Amino acid sequence: MAVLFPAGVVLWVNGVHPRPGDAGAPKQRPVVLITDLCDDGEPALGVAVTTVIRPELSAISVRLPFVRARTGGLTQDGAAVCDWTQEVTAGMVAGRCDSIPNSHLNEIIDKVESLFGN
Repeated sequence: MAVLFPAGVVLWVNGVHPRPGDAGAPKQRPVVLITDLCDDGEPALGVAVTTVIRPELSAISVRLPFVRARTGGLTQDGAAVCDWTQEVTAGMVAGRCDSIPNSHLNEIIDKVESLFGN
């Protein structure tokens, strides 16, 4: 089993459903992987990224580092919303967007575990 994308990578993922409670259709959006995506056909677990920073979501979000003046990657302020999980299969991946520091990944994992358990 080979790792296609490791945890901590931000991918462009097709078919991401709206956050629970929000309206809208599935669309392509960035997702932070919190488990490895491997070539074994099993989905990885990720957390959707939003650029709409809502104060009421701060307790369940992790702000992500970005660099405005570059091509590709996270180029605007955004946050991983830890109650907005998404299973990701290799067929859903449109491309690699960025990667995040381990400190941010660990904070996301801690928040997901506190919301959903292990």
